[in-house]
Amino acid sequence: RHRARETRTLTPERMAWLSFNTLFCAGAVVFAGWFVAALPFQLRNSRREQVAASVVVKDEPGLDFAPSDLNGDHIEQGLPKPGHTYFYSIGDFGVYGCQNAYERGDLEENGGIGHKVCMGHEQEKVAEAMDRLAAFLHPQFVISLGDNFYVRGVTDMEDQQFLESFEAIYDRGALADVPWKILLGDHDHRGNVTALLLHTNRSQRWRLPSLHYRFEVPLPDGSGRNLEVVMADSVCLEGGMEPDLVAKRRFEAEYSEAFVGVAAAQEHWRSLEENFKSTRPAIRIVAAHRPVVSMVNRSRTASEPQVEERLHKMLVAAAADSPVLYMHGHDHAMQLWKDSEAQLTYIGNGAGGMGLHQFLPQSHARAHGAEFKWGSNGAYGFAIHELGADALNTYFVTGDAGRVLHATSIPIPSAQPA
Repeated sequence: RHRARETRTLTPERMAWLSFNTLFCAGAVVFAGWFVAALPFQLRNSRREQVAASVVVKDEPGLDFAPSDLNGDHIEQGLPKPGHTYFYSIGDFGVYGCQNAYERGDLEENGGIGHKVCMGHEQEKVAEAMDRLAAFLHPQFVISLGDNFYVRGVTDMEDQQFLESFEAIYDRGALADVPWKILLGDHDHRGNVTALLLHTNRSQRWRLPSLHYRFEVPLPDGSGRNLEVVMADSVCLEGGMEPDLVAKRRFEAEYSEAFVGVAAAQEHWRSLEENFKSTRPAIRIVAAHRPVVSMVNRSRTASEPQVEERLHKMLVAAAADSPVLYMHGHDHAMQLWKDSEAQLTYIGNGAGGMGLHQFLPQSHARAHGAEFKWGSNGAYGFAIHELGADALNTYFVTGDAGRVLHATSIPIPSAQPA
């Protein structure tokens, strides 16, 4: 027997209820699909926030900071000063490929390149700020302070990191056509240095003619005087230290003797000394990966203090003729030091994307005759340099909002009569 089916009249009220029920169920299905698709992204963001909370240390309240030499409002507003030349510097930034590797389980400890403190999203934020201000300031170039590719450099010229961590990140807007003056860090030297040199031939922005080199930037007053920029290689310089110390340097087993061995180091030291003695620019920048002075709390290998001491003596001697700005990365923070007796300023600028470092106590705020003036280990960012006829100004800028945290000025002496 079959029970007779009950028939119902489709009244307007019932039709409305059925339509609502259908839309509700469809919406639930769409939401469930979105949630499942978004879950990996949510987990990655959660992982990033947890790592950032454990790595990013806010400015130490116990440190005494000197006030800024300059007001940076015009930089934040993108208003260049007439008669000035602009350029950027940034260090320890090449992390996007490293972050991707970490998320897919290709970890450094297993022979991969992934590391938990590679903050690719921070690298992107900094790149966005660089681009936004480049539209107004028109920087002539960017100085890389090393560690362009974490954590093992590149394997060959087809390594995906060239695209992931550099080309795709900085190929944007007004930044796309700005050339990069490259120097290498210890992580870069773990990989294929020849591939890094050869990438110059096929990239419109990557400029690495050799491990160490120099170039000049005319002062914008038409006087014929120049800013000289000396690009040094810290790892190569270490190769000239005592053999037992060189054997203990960081990543020594992965380095290439041809690029950072004894012969290469001796030639590098000789060329540095010769350059400082033979040129007398209006002002000089010496850029390298490792610091000479630093407030950052991290381990140092036995050869590093020897390089610092020898390089410091050379910088002081060079500063007797022209003001010197030594800029470096390696230590993941922003910092400013000034020598109390020489025309010598030190800028640390290694906050381009790798997890930030803590500072040492205030008792360490003097080294090699220099005094610690300011620092930040609570923000990723870069530096904007403003070259005029009578001063070289530097602004430390955050990547999240393009905010100027601190600024300093180095006077350029007037030309001496012949």
